[in-house]
Amino acid sequence: MMVSYFIQGFKVFIDLSVMDLFKSYLMLEPAEMQVLSSIVNFPWSLKVAYGLIADNVPICGSRRRIYVAINGLFQFVFLVPLIPDLIYNKYIITFFLTIYATNVAFNDAIVDALMVMQARRDHKHGSEDLNSYSWLWLAIGGIVGSISAGYLT
Repeated sequence: MMVSYFIQGFKVFIDLSVMDLFKSYLMLEPAEMQVLSSIVNFPWSLKVAYGLIADNVPICGSRRRIYVAINGLFQFVFLVPLIPDLIYNKYIITFFLTIYATNVAFNDAIVDALMVMQARRDHKHGSEDLNSYSWLWLAIGGIVGSISAGYLT
């Protein structure tokens, strides 16, 4: 679970890199950058739906594990085309990033549900300890992502 929260925090690396791509390479205006960023971040508003899907639609008998694996694979698949710096169409880039964000948000909903299940096992300190633990790894991922993005951009 710590890896998932680290990745969620590290997502700032991609966000900062995309903003630099939009601004410096595609020469987009701030208003257009904001519209495209809003489209990319829209899947986060559907986390409740992802949780309902994972809880009610099992794949191969699994309710959560298979979704984490599939979404992790799709995160990789939809970022790989952006690595070689060959795509300069803002709409194609936005499409890939939106699908990537959908998979990250889906996994986040599943991991949050798993954290709640774990917290219920320790009635006295469960939620406090796990909440602190998850926010620690989120913060570490954000710091590492921010420093990396600042250095690389």
